[in-house]
Amino acid sequence: MERRTQRRVDASAADVGRRVTLRYRLDPLGLNHSEAVGVLTRWTGVGDDGILMLRRRDDSTVRIPFGSVEVARVLPPEVSSYRMQEMAERSWPPSQWQDLGTWRMRWSGPNAGRANSARVAGPPDRPLPAALKAVAAWYEERDAQPLIQVPYPSALDEAYDQAGWPIVRRSRLMICSTQRLYTTTASARERSDMVVSVSDHPDPDWLSLLSGDDVGRQQEIEPILTAPEDVAFVSCRRVESGELLGIGRGVLLGDWAGANNVVTAADARRRGVATAVMAELATWSSERGASRWFLRVFGDSEPALSLYDSLGFTLHHTYVYRAREALDRPDDTDD
Repeated sequence: MERRTQRRVDASAADVGRRVTLRYRLDPLGLNHSEAVGVLTRWTGVGDDGILMLRRRDDSTVRIPFGSVEVARVLPPEVSSYRMQEMAERSWPPSQWQDLGTWRMRWSGPNAGRANSARVAGPPDRPLPAALKAVAAWYEERDAQPLIQVPYPSALDEAYDQAGWPIVRRSRLMICSTQRLYTTTASARERSDMVVSVSDHPDPDWLSLLSGDDVGRQQEIEPILTAPEDVAFVSCRRVESGELLGIGRGVLLGDWAGANNVVTAADARRRGVATAVMAELATWSSERGASRWFLRVFGDSEPALSLYDSLGFTLHHTYVYRAREALDRPDDTDD
């Protein structure tokens, strides 16, 4: 009798370079198994036809068909791209969701950014065309464009392209230790021309800088912003006038903290405002025991990438949004 084991795949082609552990079948019936631990060096092929290559500690290499893998896990202290995307979702949670196996379809209204895409966290629980069809139907019920969010590269990239779901946006998830962020932002704490404050709720000025003067949009986004249990809203103002120069938001998730919505007023850019905001967030997270930070940024946003590079953030993984058709307009609410 064939043994049926639920697959637990918490690794992807985007995790090449990380140490993983694999448990896999040695025969079609699953009567015999083996395990391998090592650095994931390659992930080629599509779906179950894919091949994983691991380099063990003794420099030997093992080649494992993905179709035989029952458990795949990135080893601590590393975190897989799937788990980082899940954590980022908790910092920007949807108001509605429905799961397709390891895929999660998410919705929070037309201005909610990433909360309106289906997060891909492993192989779908049905054939890929059926999964994509289900995603399309779910978003069409909400009069929204179907989007999926996928760590890149993915073993299914070619299949997505062939199914008519091209890449429409590229982003990066970046990480940094709290200690390093605290150190790289030290000079911002010495500035006397700005005053930086932190609150557990966004005030009208904060929301206006994030969303403009569209009150409806502000009301739609505010529940997402305040949904996490431990959240900080930072405001940076000019000392003399009290003018709001920049804002930022931090969310505490265990020993991780996430930053998003770091926005500088148009006439205050390139003056160190964003660094001052991140300095306050570093202090806030350090006082709460967070040891690591993550944030997400558009892949083509050179000013933001330059800033976060200078603050010590490094690339954890790239991810992409795929749409059944081209985006009608860019959505700059969040990345």
